[in-house]
Amino acid sequence: MKVTVAVPTILRSTLEGTLKCISQQSYKDFKVFLIYKGEMRKTVEDYRSKLDIEFIEQKRGLLEEAYNKAFQISSSELLMFTDDDACPGKTWVEDHVNFHINNPEAGIAGGLITGKYWRNYPNEAFELFKGTPFMEEADPLFREYVGYLTKTGLSVDRHEHRNNEKTLAIAGVNMSVKDSVYRGFKAFMYSVFASYIETQIALRAIKKGFSSVRFPAALTYHKKISSLSVPSKKNEWKLIVEKFAFPFIADKFFKVDRELLKELTLRMKGFPKEGLMTALYGLEKGLKPSDFRKLLLKKFSV
Repeated sequence: MKVTVAVPTILRSTLEGTLKCISQQSYKDFKVFLIYKGEMRKTVEDYRSKLDIEFIEQKRGLLEEAYNKAFQISSSELLMFTDDDACPGKTWVEDHVNFHINNPEAGIAGGLITGKYWRNYPNEAFELFKGTPFMEEADPLFREYVGYLTKTGLSVDRHEHRNNEKTLAIAGVNMSVKDSVYRGFKAFMYSVFASYIETQIALRAIKKGFSSVRFPAALTYHKKISSLSVPSKKNEWKLIVEKFAFPFIADKFFKVDRELLKELTLRMKGFPKEGLMTALYGLEKGLKPSDFRKLLLKKFSV
């Protein structure tokens, strides 16, 4: 199977460690796209001798743009992603390849992760309103998903994941996508923290008749440092607002029940309420994704 590994990076000091782990894979037939912002350094360039690596400079945009660049230029049967602060285990590529060969119905897959892990803040709403119309599935097919999309456009989890189930909760640090899913796809560039970029891909896969799955292999260690998905305490409120604003983009895949969303917004408080209000505003005003991002940036600059 032809494989490409994409590593979006701002050239953090941890990148060389990530490339070292990638260079030690048991599966050898893959190339690497290093999609970078910043000034390249020699210790990174030296990996040309150890990997089939292509350096792709990203001159503008945020993480969603980096993902779209990978979708655009990849021609592989399987496109994998990891972060520049991660260390995939030695069988990482091999495990993903074998999973997709054995599970042709899976369009996107995530493996095991240790170390740093993100928090899905909308689960707060799930706990408050589970069993009510607010948390009903956006489509009956989500009834077999642990992490699913609600009628109100939130991505929530029914219970703790056991890493062997259908779910929207796929992490970009350990993810693979079939060409039938990513080819021709362009993620909506609406966010600042790239909240739910993986969920966009998962929803794309589902709309095309595939499933989104987490499987118990392909172990990856995620270093415990601040990042977009796990920000500093100072910036956490921004991520909460953005995650609760996901209904704005969820509506592009499965229509959000706006009346339910309005009622849910009235019942929530604090930053979750702010995120829901922002999503509603974007939906009602018919904002473009780029204008929605500007709106978030304006809020976050306060």
